[in-house]
Amino acid sequence: MRKPRVSTRKTEPIPKGLRVFAWNLGGRLTAFGKKQIALNVIERGRAWHWTKLPKGWFDLDFCLTHGQKKTKQTLRELFPEESRLMATNQAVAQATLKSKPTER
Repeated sequence: MRKPRVSTRKTEPIPKGLRVFAWNLGGRLTAFGKKQIALNVIERGRAWHWTKLPKGWFDLDFCLTHGQKKTKQTLRELFPEESRLMATNQAVAQATLKSKPTER
């Protein structure tokens, strides 16, 4: 007999006002799911949907990494200081990865 799956992730119910943006999450809400809903609200929603996002769900780094081209451009204009800092950190990380010698 097969044992039922036990999820080790913490899940929460999705707020009613944001369920339409959670179409790709299958009813589960994890930490990644919160960021994904926030990105869906930004890309597919209207301005008043931002007011329905609970505090701490919006992650600028996540949106600049996973968002669509126009979304990234708009967020860089809205948050110029933070996006410049993130771009600098990514450049340093890429340079570090390239400078490491490969082992054989």
